Amino acid sequence: MVPTLEELRRFAGEVSKYAVAEAKGCAYRLDKNENLLVPGSLIREVAEEAVSMLDTATYPDNEDERLAEAVAGYTGFDPAGIIFFNGADEAIDYLLDLVRISKGNATRVVVLKPSFFEYSIRAYIRRIQVEEVPLDAKTLRVSLGDLSHATSQSDLTFLCEPNNPTGHLLGEEVVRTASESTSGLVVLDRAYEEFSAATPFKPHVNTVYLGSFSKSYALAGIRLGYIACTPDTAGVLRAMVRPFQVSKFSLLAGLSAVRRRNRFLEVAQEVKKLRSYLFETLSSIEYLEPLPSQANFVLAETKKKAEYVTSRLREKGLCVRPFRGLFRKDDEHIRVTVGPKPVIDILSNELRRIEYSTD
Repeated sequence: MVPTLEELRRFAGEVSKYAVAEAKGCAYRLDKNENLLVPGSLIREVAEEAVSMLDTATYPDNEDERLAEAVAGYTGFDPAGIIFFNGADEAIDYLLDLVRISKGNATRVVVLKPSFFEYSIRAYIRRIQVEEVPLDAKTLRVSLGDLSHATSQSDLTFLCEPNNPTGHLLGEEVVRTASESTSGLVVLDRAYEEFSAATPFKPHVNTVYLGSFSKSYALAGIRLGYIACTPDTAGVLRAMVRPFQVSKFSLLAGLSAVRRRNRFLEVAQEVKKLRSYLFETLSSIEYLEPLPSQANFVLAETKKKAEYVTSRLREKGLCVRPFRGLFRKDDEHIRVTVGPKPVIDILSNELRRIEYSTD
């Protein structure tokens, strides 16, 4: 479907209201899926090394090539197929522009519902048709037949694994079905891969890998993401990007982080342990029903209004993300980022206060 201008205005209003609300009084930021467990000393070490290599008087030179070689070392991609962007969101924009250039107004995009909402909104802004293939609310599975039918008519298909906001793995069969049934591109967004047990991605001719430095590397503030694909597809994308697209500091910080990848992976193991603790904590709250997660957050259905729960938590400095209508028109969910154990305990106490309140 292609949205009307009024629908876009209404969407923009909702995003604006959320942005204002979340910016005020967030002592505990559990709403943006940031990596809250990486020690500040490790982040400073990364930043200081990047600054030590930085010459701000000159444009980026070969920093992107050096970082591409480093990323290729653990992804298995050809360095010539890796391109960096100002966050994975910008990479999504370029992929949409790529197919729009070739297909024009007939461009069709397939997304799962629910999934990362930016796929749809970035397509809507370009007046690209979006087809949603629903996930089952109980099993979180997608009909392979429905997916195959949709992708057979698609120019670009977005698959997020682990999926945001549900946190579950789609599975190899879903990715294979999508890639084998389309003549277009399939984008596999693996922003949360290091927190999961996902099978390592194998490069495929029509599948594009989307990576991020915001999650496991805890570099959300520098806005660094990348596309990994075949060198041929990368060559077309490079012809579209602006000169000196990504700042030299961001590229050097990414390189510094990759050099310390094993230390960040150790933190990811701690995230997994605390994710289990968060899941158990949310499960103990009578009005919440959390979903098992493979990401650094947990989504929970709530019998109370999500906006009510989040507003009560915000009064105590706890910011979590509310959702309504993810699977069905009026369902209510909250999404909680994995935080340190003391913060989870504070959250637990406040959730119980809401449980026993008479409001």
